[in-house]
Amino acid sequence: MRLSGVTIFWLAVGGLLLMASPLLPVLFWAALAIDLALAILLVADAMLLRRAGALTAERVHDEILSLGAENLVTVTIANPTAQPFRLALRD
Repeated sequence: MRLSGVTIFWLAVGGLLLMASPLLPVLFWAALAIDLALAILLVADAMLLRRAGALTAERVHDEILSLGAENLVTVTIANPTAQPFRLALRD
């Protein structure tokens, strides 16, 4: 999993607030709230990514394909989950 720039920004804000909390104790609670929200979002995102592995693809075509001619190729994507997915397909 790769973290987005927005996630890194909020992690940095939470870290800076945590480092500044000895000066102003209320900053500790703000940092805790930011980090807790990020943790919940990251866990939810990881759970959705795990479901993406359930997708299957099948490519069906004739045994012999002709170069320079139109060849019928059928690609079927199966999604056994209730989660909708957006994907780009290139053959």
